[in-house]
Amino acid sequence: MTALLFVLMLLHGLAAAAERPADFAFGMPIHVDGNGALYEIEIPPPLYRGVARADLGDVRVFNGAGEVVPHALRPKESPRMEKAVPVPLPVFAMRGAPGAKADDLQVRIHRRADGAIVSLQSRVQSKSSKHHLIGYLVDASALKQPIQTLQFDWPASAEGFLGQVTIEASDDLNAWRTVIRSAALARVNFGGFRLMRNRLEVGAVKAKYLRVTWPSAQEPLESLGMAAETAGGAVPVLRQWQIVEGSAVTGKAGEFSYDLGGPFPFDRLRVELPQVNTVAQVQILARGEKSDAWRLRSTAIVYRLRRGDTEVTSPEIVLAGAGARQWLLRVEQKGGGIGAGV
Repeated sequence: MTALLFVLMLLHGLAAAAERPADFAFGMPIHVDGNGALYEIEIPPPLYRGVARADLGDVRVFNGAGEVVPHALRPKESPRMEKAVPVPLPVFAMRGAPGAKADDLQVRIHRRADGAIVSLQSRVQSKSSKHHLIGYLVDASALKQPIQTLQFDWPASAEGFLGQVTIEASDDLNAWRTVIRSAALARVNFGGFRLMRNRLEVGAVKAKYLRVTWPSAQEPLESLGMAAETAGGAVPVLRQWQIVEGSAVTGKAGEFSYDLGGPFPFDRLRVELPQVNTVAQVQILARGEKSDAWRLRSTAIVYRLRRGDTEVTSPEIVLAGAGARQWLLRVEQKGGGIGAGV
């Protein structure tokens, strides 16, 4: 085995020709078989916590003999994909007796030779004349690519909607597998903001049929419309999430500071609010070092709402080229901010 040492230099003024592992403040071993000309490794989190330069220009690679080995840093990026066009899906209401579940419902389905559904009729076994909406059957048989995202549309009501749905998939309408359970959907007016959560990321689901249901005690989604965005064959980069605790800035209401411990490259940010039923407008700022001036990186509306057993939070914030160590969250104080907590 050949051991390479991945190190980062925190000492300045050393000539490149004189660089040795002992000149560096931090190092870690890389074990390879030694039979190849090129090797690729993923930079681990501890390295970012030790570097002095955000561009990792103080990183060196040494071989087992203590000699500098050429290397290049290449960011891992998601494949570039054309913006997916939502494809409307045929949706059929499933109605049954009060308290009935989708598995209990007897339905008569008419399909064409290609498997597409043309009609669905519930056979209700109940003396009650009231047939309750208990879910929807969705025909996805025409899609050639796996489904990446589902979009939902339903008529707005005066009181708004906040609830959960479960998505199941099947190829034969008999055996069903759960794709996503108790996912929150919302269309509400709260604190002067109109909040919409009508998209669900489902990964890469390939199935002819989908089934949408919700808890029996929940308000049904009348006249639901659905559309799908397909994955297009591209596989997104697997992200690693880290929780960063913040602290309130003394003397500045609504400001919270965060130190990532290093210039971590990231492109997604979640804001976890301390109290439920909170909506706030925020600015996100960043700087490399404490001596640098803050620079605005993004603005967003963040929320955390709960109704009954359903809680919905604001979606991830996309940040391009994020790699600073120091971050600041500035909360608009109109309407009370985020209340107590960080």
